[in-house]
Amino acid sequence: GGYLETWNSRQAYIALGFLLETAALLGIDATPMEGFEPARFNEILGLTDHSAVVVAALGYRSVEGDWLTKLPKARLPKEENIENG
Repeated sequence: GGYLETWNSRQAYIALGFLLETAALLGIDATPMEGFEPARFNEILGLTDHSAVVVAALGYRSVEGDWLTKLPKARLPKEENIENG
């Protein structure tokens, strides 16, 4: 794509960042997805003057049947991830 397409896709990622943060603040699960077929997505959505760049799924997880929710979370202490100075 050209400059305009590149700029537009960057704008979409800025909006995506706000979407993901807002969803998290509201307790809504969200995940961005790439690897889809934009042309097919455009066709399904009837997009002619625009094109899909990224997709995000939003919703609430089901804890029933999700074996991952019972596993302990593995997170490094913040002192190992954040450096002041």
